[in-house]
Amino acid sequence: MENGIVVRKAEKEDVRQIAEILVEDWQKAYRGIMDDAFLDSMNVDQRYEIEVKRYQKYVVATDGHEILGYAWLELTEDEAADCEIIALYVRYAKRKNGIGKLLMQYAVRYFRESGRKRMIIWCLKENDESRRFYEKVGGKEFQTGSHNWGGKEYEMISYLYDLGYDEVVKKQYTTADRLNTRISIHSKYSTNKQGFGNWIISHYQIRDGMSVLELGCGTGDMWVHQSGIISRCSRFVLSDFSEGMLNQAKENLHSQTGIEYRIIDIQDIPFSDQTFDVVIANMMLYHVPDLQKGLREVRRVLKKDGVFYCATYGENGMMEYICSLFAEYHIQNRVNDSFTLQSGEKKLKAVFSDVRKLLYQDSLEVTDVEDMVDYIFSLTGMTDLQKLPREEVRSVLARNMPDGILHVPKEYGLFISHH
Repeated sequence: MENGIVVRKAEKEDVRQIAEILVEDWQKAYRGIMDDAFLDSMNVDQRYEIEVKRYQKYVVATDGHEILGYAWLELTEDEAADCEIIALYVRYAKRKNGIGKLLMQYAVRYFRESGRKRMIIWCLKENDESRRFYEKVGGKEFQTGSHNWGGKEYEMISYLYDLGYDEVVKKQYTTADRLNTRISIHSKYSTNKQGFGNWIISHYQIRDGMSVLELGCGTGDMWVHQSGIISRCSRFVLSDFSEGMLNQAKENLHSQTGIEYRIIDIQDIPFSDQTFDVVIANMMLYHVPDLQKGLREVRRVLKKDGVFYCATYGENGMMEYICSLFAEYHIQNRVNDSFTLQSGEKKLKAVFSDVRKLLYQDSLEVTDVEDMVDYIFSLTGMTDLQKLPREEVRSVLARNMPDGILHVPKEYGLFISHH
């Protein structure tokens, strides 16, 4: 929220104002660029019938009284750009008030958290005002083309934005502080006392002489008491994309011997074909920009009878519940859903011949509201919620603890895939 302006998903009730904004913007901003007769033929009623069919793809900026602007966001599979702002308009009288920038910031966060790397937006080549804005917020001239409106061709130009996946992930995991916050709430309040990490390890089939690679090892916490497994391996490699996280793993496992530590990107694994009997990648595949490339790399370094273990979350767990508590604030759950218990099986089966899914039964019973507040402010997918004052977040959570306990559902599980 900025100056009382909130960016949220569009609702059907917003569509008429969306149509009004588009028609007014075109008729005023494009006058002298596009054909007058075409612009004059536009009307709100006709535009409403078009926009009402696709408003679910829009986000709107609102001050609570009226819609100030909107953007149409799309995830794409284009090699040049994997996401696009198809349209971005601000109510004409409200221009120069930072609304367009808010919509752009929302789009960048949404696309980043969806694992996308390059964002594109097109505009009329003669629209100098829009071009200055897109350049000011970091866009680089990219491609040119044309589009037909009203029987006339108009020159178009696109701007490309590098969303900096590498920097986003490195910043998120530069140190282990945020991850430790997320781990601690599970260890303190989980109703299943086995622990997710112990449950995962109980399903590993690691025999004497096997070679093991873990990608995205994080703090290495789950291996602290697993010297028996480590010692039976002919080779045991822990890796992470973040140097800071890998340093934390080294510190946590300083008494363990026989461990190699490597900085590795799953999309470019620096080992020969058929090197490992087991590859592990827990709670990290949703961060990978080119997931299929990463999975193919895993398959490449696995031996012919090798096994790939990967844990992830579901789409009906903690984040969804937390967002439901803050429904009155129009909080959007932008937690990455690119690899979940619901979506992951199909993606794995595109690469591996045999895929099995196991579910872990658990929930949280939180008795100290401050721990849940800390947890929320440690999450990268809760940026809307983090704009609220901590005291307000604390108050909402406390109202949902009538018996002194916040009951939070969890949905986690493990995929086991064979080469």
